[in-house]
Amino acid sequence: MNLTDELRKLAELHARKYAAVILLMTASALLAQDAERKKQTSVRFHSGSVLAAEILPDNPEIPIIVKRVSPLEPPSRITSDVAYAAVTVKLDPGRSLSVYDYVLVNKRKDEFKCIGIREEEGDYDYEKWEFDTTRADKLYTLLFKVQLPSFNEGMSYSLRFALNKSKVEELSLPFVKIGGPFTSPSKIPAEGMLGIDPSKTVEVKAETAKAGEPKAGKPAENAKKTEEPPKKAETASPEGMKVDKSAKWCALTYPEKSSVGQTMEVKAKITGLKAPTKLCADLHCRTTGRVYAGPYSSAEPQEIKADGEYTFKFDIKDKDNLESVHLLVFQSPTGNFDDQKASVTGPDIMISGATKVAVPEKPVIAKEEAGKKLPIDDGGYIRSWLALPAIPLNTNISHTEEMLKPFLQKDFFPNQKTATPKENDKVAVDGREMAWKAYHTDDPCWKFNSPVDNSLYYVVAYVIAEQDIPNVILSIGSDDGSMWTVNGVEAIRVYAGRAVEKDTDRSQPLTLKKGTNVIRALIINGGGDAGVCARLVDKDGNPVKNIKVATAPAK
Repeated sequence: MNLTDELRKLAELHARKYAAVILLMTASALLAQDAERKKQTSVRFHSGSVLAAEILPDNPEIPIIVKRVSPLEPPSRITSDVAYAAVTVKLDPGRSLSVYDYVLVNKRKDEFKCIGIREEEGDYDYEKWEFDTTRADKLYTLLFKVQLPSFNEGMSYSLRFALNKSKVEELSLPFVKIGGPFTSPSKIPAEGMLGIDPSKTVEVKAETAKAGEPKAGKPAENAKKTEEPPKKAETASPEGMKVDKSAKWCALTYPEKSSVGQTMEVKAKITGLKAPTKLCADLHCRTTGRVYAGPYSSAEPQEIKADGEYTFKFDIKDKDNLESVHLLVFQSPTGNFDDQKASVTGPDIMISGATKVAVPEKPVIAKEEAGKKLPIDDGGYIRSWLALPAIPLNTNISHTEEMLKPFLQKDFFPNQKTATPKENDKVAVDGREMAWKAYHTDDPCWKFNSPVDNSLYYVVAYVIAEQDIPNVILSIGSDDGSMWTVNGVEAIRVYAGRAVEKDTDRSQPLTLKKGTNVIRALIINGGGDAGVCARLVDKDGNPVKNIKVATAPAK
């Protein structure tokens, strides 16, 4: 063997050793990451922290009871592998909570709605569907009826915030399958027990207690003492100011309260910044009764290149029935929330001094308007409609064409596509009698009263034109997906999950004929709010004139 062969073999030997070392280091790093994940016993979500997530297969010996369930509640579509999932959370101060806020989503993207919520050890009550305000010293549990995953899918579901129609907010949770009752909130440790089997925890505690017992004949002082966890240091803050450190990357300093006419100053202390970006701060608001009223004010985005404390100022201006505001701080390379890379929401800040006005009642049945011809408003919006009650679809809706198309094409009752109803006309849907009702709304975007999840709405409007009007465009908004026809011809079809807003979709130009024109719409609601908005405009976007709306066909 010559020197060249010796050197080649030596090089190969070193290469194999080097590869083995790299492989070992990589495996160690992955194991360390996995161990770190497993140690995480709570996790932040939209409104607070998730402390426990358990799933219990349906068992007659361990009944899950929701009191006062409505007899009109549609039957569950889940008939096999039935289970119940409980998500126990600690909410940020002042947060509200309702059964419509969240859904669970499995790996097949099936959605499972929340069927009950409770505070601490309270009951699940169908009629107690919302907590207007919650307490930071209490735990709250969301109850879901779900279908157990296949053996190869793992015990994982995502908690999805259902009220944000423009952006998907999901958090994957490691559920623990249990064989006994759900863990009582009083037994969930403050640090959480996410991903921890409570039965194994009990076994470990029993062994620890046994090991700590003094042996016979030995004095009790020889027993092992239990160490108390160190107390968490309180964060000092200026008088009248509070500090929120719920997000690792950002600590918020904000006033306890403010009033109309003042300038409110807030600070965001950033740590762990990885690259230059824009730091943005918005205020969102609530009106009397903690009703969310949308964005309130935006500060100028700041270019940031390093960790530090950044200040934003907001002028608190008057707004009818303004009750509180809360901060939304986010990082975005463009300054647009759609491109945000990290965000944090602060608690409510109470505002005083706002103008108080009477809150108008929700739209009600307007029998006196039935059959009358009502003018279109100045913006061209239709405010008078006929509608059927919600038609249950008996499935968890996902906003895809594959899911929505069959429902939009289905006939739920005879002559559905050519129906010209008037108020109190009746139809039979799956053996259930439903009556058409006339509605008039003061808001161009009509949000249906008491919306029903996973359901279909059918609305009709009669538009009366004094003459033929060509090149008319139907401009609509819907919550969620929808299909629209004008005089029986399809004009718009939408497959989406979203909130109702003005002029979201537009039809191709069409012609209104002289006399009565029938606009029909099917709206599919996945969850939360539902509603419609529609108007007729010309090719330049101006409202069409010389038309009226009726809630009964011409005689």
